[in-house]
Amino acid sequence: MEKLILVTGSSRYDFKDEKTGRSITGTKVNYIDFSAQKVEEDVKGYVVSTETIEYHRFHEVENGCGFYRVNIGFDLTGKKPKVIFEKLTFVVSVDLGDLVNKLPKSA
Repeated sequence: MEKLILVTGSSRYDFKDEKTGRSITGTKVNYIDFSAQKVEEDVKGYVVSTETIEYHRFHEVENGCGFYRVNIGFDLTGKKPKVIFEKLTFVVSVDLGDLVNKLPKSA
């Protein structure tokens, strides 16, 4: 399954767990899935979601904020099925800073 999402930012991490000494790595992707908007009393607008992908896949979001096509898959190895991002493909950049600069000065 493929979706169009807005990636608002991403960061990768690489550190050692202090208790186990195990290496912890990954890339955190913050995004908005416009197809998943929920209309609830206590939720307005779009809520940013987070997905973690492998550290070496950071290049898939290196264009930063923008629209991406994402191939959705499922990880069935745990107790509960988990949605995973199999592949992210850059579509177009979005410059949120430019949008802010275009606001009227009285805003």
